[in-house]
Amino acid sequence: MHIQTSLHFAIRICLLVLCCGGSLTSMAQITNATQDSIINYFRILQSTPQEKLYLHLDKPFYTAGDNIHFKGYLQNAITHKSNAQSNFIITELLDQKDSIIYRKKIRRDSIGFVGNFSLPAELQEGNYYLRGYSNWMLNADKDFLYSRNIRIGNPIDVSITSSIDYQQEDNGKYIARVKFMEGNTQNFVNIKILYKVLDGNNILSKGKATTNEEGIIQFPLPNLQADYHKLRVNVLFNDPTYKYERNFYIPNLSTDYHVSFFPEGGELLDSLLQTVAFKAQGANGYSKEVQGAVYTEQGDTIAHFQTEYDGMGTMGLFLSANQKYYAKVTSTDGVQKIFPLPEVKKEGFTISINQSRRGIAYTINKTSSTPLPEKLYLIGHTRGRLRIFREITPESTNGIIANNLPDEGILHLLLVNEKNLPISERLCFVQHNEKALWNIQTDKPQYNKRKKVTVWVTAIDKNSQPLAGDFSVSITDAQSVPIDSLGDHILANLLLTSDLKGHIENPGYYFCGNKRMKSRLLDMVMLTHGWSRFETKKLSGEPLINTQHYLEKGQSISGRVKGFFNGNVRKGTMTAFTLRGFVYQTAETNDKGEFVLHDLNCPENTRFLIQARTAKGRASVDILIDSTEYALPFNKFVYPTEPLQLSNDYLINSRNRYFAEGGIRVVNLKEIEVKGDLKQSDKEHAVINTLTDKTFTAKDIEEQSLHSVYEILNRVSGVTAIEGESIRIRSGQGNPKIILNDVPYDDLEVLNTFHVNDIERLDVIKGLSAMALGTGGPDGAIVIELKKGASQLDNNRNKGMIYYTPLGYSIYKEFYHPVYDTPEKKKSSRSDIRTTLYWNPSLSFDADGKAQIEYYTSDNSTKQQISIEGVDADGNPYRYTGKIN
Repeated sequence: MHIQTSLHFAIRICLLVLCCGGSLTSMAQITNATQDSIINYFRILQSTPQEKLYLHLDKPFYTAGDNIHFKGYLQNAITHKSNAQSNFIITELLDQKDSIIYRKKIRRDSIGFVGNFSLPAELQEGNYYLRGYSNWMLNADKDFLYSRNIRIGNPIDVSITSSIDYQQEDNGKYIARVKFMEGNTQNFVNIKILYKVLDGNNILSKGKATTNEEGIIQFPLPNLQADYHKLRVNVLFNDPTYKYERNFYIPNLSTDYHVSFFPEGGELLDSLLQTVAFKAQGANGYSKEVQGAVYTEQGDTIAHFQTEYDGMGTMGLFLSANQKYYAKVTSTDGVQKIFPLPEVKKEGFTISINQSRRGIAYTINKTSSTPLPEKLYLIGHTRGRLRIFREITPESTNGIIANNLPDEGILHLLLVNEKNLPISERLCFVQHNEKALWNIQTDKPQYNKRKKVTVWVTAIDKNSQPLAGDFSVSITDAQSVPIDSLGDHILANLLLTSDLKGHIENPGYYFCGNKRMKSRLLDMVMLTHGWSRFETKKLSGEPLINTQHYLEKGQSISGRVKGFFNGNVRKGTMTAFTLRGFVYQTAETNDKGEFVLHDLNCPENTRFLIQARTAKGRASVDILIDSTEYALPFNKFVYPTEPLQLSNDYLINSRNRYFAEGGIRVVNLKEIEVKGDLKQSDKEHAVINTLTDKTFTAKDIEEQSLHSVYEILNRVSGVTAIEGESIRIRSGQGNPKIILNDVPYDDLEVLNTFHVNDIERLDVIKGLSAMALGTGGPDGAIVIELKKGASQLDNNRNKGMIYYTPLGYSIYKEFYHPVYDTPEKKKSSRSDIRTTLYWNPSLSFDADGKAQIEYYTSDNSTKQQISIEGVDADGNPYRYTGKIN
C-alpha cells in the first residue's frame, strides 16, 4: 500500500492550460459535441504521465566474468522527451527458466540512469534476457516493459564441457544425445549421469545412464506438447569425484507452422478490392517462408502469394460475402497446410492507404449495402497525440495527409462514427527524411598497441543545428564484437517495438539501407500488428488509465500497525533509522493504522530499524510492511532456435582477460565428504529434498529482497497467496499445512509470528506429496526453518520493532579505462585484451555540436567500432555506428 492522490484533479488542471495549437489549429472552429469529446479524450491521454524505458548496452553479448554496462533512457512515452518523472528504475537479468539472476534499482543522478551487472564466473552459458521498468510503468501492459534477449557464453568454466543433439527416429519421436568432455580434449567415460526432461519445474521423464567410450549418453524424449521456452533437459553427474550440472533448453523441433491473414482496415468486405497481409510463423515462434494460393469452396483459384520478408507478404483480393475461402500453403521445407480465410462481411468500412513522396493517400471504402452514418470522422494520433481530424462525407472519401507530421513513429488512423466508436483502423509508419550528420575524426590514421586515441565527434541534428541532448557511447573491438545492426537499438525501440505487442524479428533492419524498400516492409509490420499502448475502443469520456502503481520520485517504506485483537493503531508514532547514511525519519499512522516513511536515502543493503508506538507510547504493537510489487517474469521475445555462436576470438579474449584481472579458476570437483551418521535434522532435510517443489534459502530471500512469506510464495509457480486471507497450492481446496521448526500449524496467523529475515530455509511441497511428512495434508505444505537463535515474536520484547532491508539503489561501478601514460605502464606484463575499450554513459556535445573522446588501445591490433545512442532535447532518438582506426 502506498498512499496516493487521484490523478483526476491534476488532469483537469492540465486541460485548462492545454491548447489546440500546432497541428490542431484547424479544429479551432469545431463545436460539434462528438468532435469536442474526441479532442478531450486525447487531451487527457496526452496530459497523463506515461513512461517508456530503453537501455543502451556497451555491447550486444557477454561472457561469464564480464560486466554488463548500461545507460537507461527513461522517456516520456508520448513525446519521447527526457522529462519522465520517475527517479528510479528496476533492472533485472533473468535466465531462460524466468529465474531472476540479478535485480537492481537504479537511481537517477546528474547523468541519468547508469548501472552494471557483474556476471559470476560460474554463470551457465545460455540465453538470458534483460528487463527494465519504472514503478509507474507497471500500470501499463507487461508487453511495454523494456526487454532484450542476451546471449552469455562461458569460456571460464570449461573443466567439464557438454553438448546435446537430437535425432529423429522413423516413428517421428526424438532421441537426445548428450556428450561430456574433460577440458574439450578427453571424453568422460563410464560416468553415471542422472537426467530429467522438465516442463518448467514439472518432471516429464527421468532416468539414469552411463557414458560410453565417446562420452555420450542417450535417452528418448517424451511427446512434447508444452511451451518450448520452458522445456529443458537437466543432466547431473552422479559421481564421487566430479560435480557437474547443466540445463539444455529443447528447441522447437516441429516443422509445423501457422499462417494468419490481416485484411487492411480490419475485416474482409464484400465486393471490394482489398489489400490482405499475411504472416507465416513457425512453431518455434520465428517467421516461416511459404508460398500458396487462395481458393473458393469449389476449388477455383483466386490469387497466388508468397512471403517477401520474415514470413510476411501482401496480396490483393476481391471477394464475395456469399463464398467461403481457404488458402493452401507450402513451406520451404515441404510441409503443406490449409488455412481458412476470415469471413467476408456484407457490411462494413475500411481504411486503405498508400504512402509515397507526396504523403499518405487514404481512401475510405464501404460495401454497397452499408448505410453511411450521419457523421463520420478520420482520426489520426501518434502515441496519443491527436494529429489528424477530418470529417468524412460522400464527397470526401479520399485525401492526402502531407509528409509534414511532426512525430516520427506509428500513426494510428481510426474511422469513427457519431457514437465515438471506431469502425475501422489502420496503422502506418511515419519516418522523416532528414537525419543527423555525423563526422568522426581521429588525431592519427592508425595506432599501435597501448596508444592514446583522440576522437572528435561532430553532430548536426536534422534541423541543421548542433546536436544537444542526452547521449552515451561505446567503443568495442570490431573483430570480436561486431555491431548488431538488426537488433533492437534506440531508433527501432522508441519508434517501433516499444509501441507494439508481440515479437518483431530483426527490428533494426527497417532502419538501415534503402528507405523506400524498408518503407514497404515496415508497412507489412503495420498490417500484421495491432496498436496496443493506448485504449481506443471508445473515444469519449475519460480514457481508462491505471494508477495503481505510484510515481517513484523518492524512496519510501509503507505499511500498517496493528494492536490488540488485530485492531488498527491510530495516530501511532513511527520511527525508522539506520547508521548507514544517518537516516532518521518519523511518521504518524492514519485512522486505518497505515503509515508512509518518506524521503529515505537507501543505497543497496541498507538495513532499517523500524519502531512503532501507540499514541500513548506503548510498544505492544505489530508492524506489517507492505510488500514491494515487481513485474512478473515475462519475456515477450522468442529465443533463437539456433543459439548465437560467439566467436572464438571473443571467447578466448574474455577468458584470458578474466584470468589476467585476477579471476579465480572454476573447478568442478566435489568437496571432501566426512562420513558418519546423519543428524536428525540432516535426515529431515534429505526427506524434504525429495519432496520439495521449490526451496528458498536465506541467501535467496536477501538477494531477491523478499519482505514477507506471502511475497516469497507468490514467486512459486502454481501458488496464490493473499496476505492474511488464504494460500492455495495448485488446485488445493484449502490452506496448506504450515510446519514451522518441526511444529505443524493449521492457522496462517503463525506466519506473522517471525521476521522474514529470520528464515533459514522455506520449502513449498505441492499436493499429496506433503502427506509423506506425516504432518502434511492433501493441500500441500509449507515447511519453514528459522535461523539458529531466531525466535518467534511471542513476547513483548520484540513488539513494536522490526528490522527491514528494502531494495536500495545500486552504486554504479565505473567502467575501467586503463591509462598508459608512462613507459613503465606501457611495458607492463599484465595483458590488456579488452573487448569494450571505451564506455561513457554521458557524452557531452558543446555549443558547436562537438565532443571529444580519449582512450587507449589494448594489446589487440584490430580496428575498433563506435556506437552512439541518445535522445535530443525535442525527443528525437539518434544512433550512429562507424569504424575507428
